[in-house]
Amino acid sequence: MHTKPILFSAPMVRAILDGRKTQTRRVIRPQPEHVEWFERQKGWCARVSPQQYEMVKAFAAPGDILWVRERFRIEQGSPCYFTACPCGLEGKHGEKGWKPSIHMPRWACRVWLEVIDVRVERVREISGVDIQAEGLPVAFDVPGAFDALDRFADLWDSLNAKRGYSWASNPWVWRIEFRRCEKPEGF
Repeated sequence: MHTKPILFSAPMVRAILDGRKTQTRRVIRPQPEHVEWFERQKGWCARVSPQQYEMVKAFAAPGDILWVRERFRIEQGSPCYFTACPCGLEGKHGEKGWKPSIHMPRWACRVWLEVIDVRVERVREISGVDIQAEGLPVAFDVPGAFDALDRFADLWDSLNAKRGYSWASNPWVWRIEFRRCEKPEGF
């Protein structure tokens, strides 16, 4: 079992806290040169076994624990505050003092995730069920409104397009399924 950090935005942390988000997709970096190996994996349900984990350097493997880094602030004599706080403290003191999630120390973590499954797929292979598991609501089509796939594609591009992994480029991703868990002993 490995323990490693993972970054999530405030809306995605809220979705995890609400029980709506149980999956995430992370770009495989670097993108594979030998696509044939990944195509063969698709024939085996694209599951990554513990043995394959070492071979392909997966983002995570089943049984790993991810600790969620989120935007936070620490005030002297007070507990940590998080921008994704369900108790309405977001913006309590304006924008000053909030620190980026990348700088959150592990001791301040409040959300721990156990990896259940890891698969290799192209980002555009996402299903409607998986879009819901990503934390986005899947509403019935409304004339003139974006459907769930368009909303997910827009979200994907807002996070990944400027790094060269746009929805249109259809990059290979790790599809990571998880469930919330308690903080492991010793952390």
